[in-house]
Amino acid sequence: MKISWFFSFAFIFLLTITTKSNAQITVDIVGSLPELIPESSGLLFYKGKLITHNDSGNAAELYVLDTTSLEVTRTVKILNATNVDWEDLAQDEEFIYIGDIGNNRGGRQDLAIYKISKALFEVQDEVEADLIFYKYEDQTDFSENSNSDWDAEAMIVIQDSLVIFTKQWVSQNTNVYVLPKEAGDFKAFKRGAYNIGGLITGATYDVNTDCAFLVGYSPRLQPFLITIKDPLATAGESEEIKKDFLSIGTAQIEGIALVDLKNIFLTSENFQNSNPPIALQAQLLKINTEAGTKEDVLPLVESARDTLIKTTEHTLYIYKSEREKNIRYDLLTQSRVYGRAIYDAMGRQVHFNESSNIENNQIDLASLEGAVYYLTIYLQDAIISEPFILK
Repeated sequence: MKISWFFSFAFIFLLTITTKSNAQITVDIVGSLPELIPESSGLLFYKGKLITHNDSGNAAELYVLDTTSLEVTRTVKILNATNVDWEDLAQDEEFIYIGDIGNNRGGRQDLAIYKISKALFEVQDEVEADLIFYKYEDQTDFSENSNSDWDAEAMIVIQDSLVIFTKQWVSQNTNVYVLPKEAGDFKAFKRGAYNIGGLITGATYDVNTDCAFLVGYSPRLQPFLITIKDPLATAGESEEIKKDFLSIGTAQIEGIALVDLKNIFLTSENFQNSNPPIALQAQLLKINTEAGTKEDVLPLVESARDTLIKTTEHTLYIYKSEREKNIRYDLLTQSRVYGRAIYDAMGRQVHFNESSNIENNQIDLASLEGAVYYLTIYLQDAIISEPFILK
């Protein structure tokens, strides 16, 4: 999904999510994706290699990617398909499923899933797919708007069903829908919802443990991993899910593929933003769950030990100032600073300085009431955002 307008400062942020969020998962960068795949959206791990595709408006092709060299070893064209808005991949023992399910503006009535035989995929560079069409059973309004709760970018297979997790731009939640995985025209029936507090962009499933893994990011592009045990049975029970943030700073994570319960691949898209100017590369990343997790990534400020965000290149500390309703911070980075802002818990901007107007590392917040706020620093190649309490 292209979101170059994402940082328009019209953020929505849900603070009252009921998910368990206790850790920051370590993520390793494998390398940059080849130029042929600037917008990797769906991702599968199959026979030792990754399968991926580009986002909306690109060729109706799947790319086989070597996980070591990051070279595209094969390209497979889907002859009877169009990439309107391809967003995710899923698989069972015999088939690969391509989800043309992106619906950012909410008006699509041609949502489709392409079902491809693995036996043919392995030996042919051009294949035809069985066609699965669907509409959401409870969508009655197909008028378009800039951001819709009828968008979707995540899909898995559970037994005889395709399971779709919506990407809800307004509510920041996800609904769970199911439909048959056979060719035809169907209604997708709602099975429940999860209170995520973010945007879901990809999913994968482990059949042995009946566990779904979802990736997404917050309105400030802070990536996270959602773990759901028995996703169909627990749909609607947010206390049954676990939410962990990822230790990679700002990134538009879109794809997720499970190797095993110890190793998970992720892909991020190219991200370009003009104000503030940000450029992020498309990358292949990997989670090794045996590496463990870090402590809670959302501590609230109580003393000088309080808040730390650390990526490979940037470190931000927030301190409680001796002066009432002041904060001070230390920023360790080699990147150019383009600005800093303060947001309240509803995502509203309450303070902003361009780089030319930043005189020191203290901010006078005497005009603000005591509450939870977010200090956000805009760098050349990243955005760092961290919460604090103003008393």
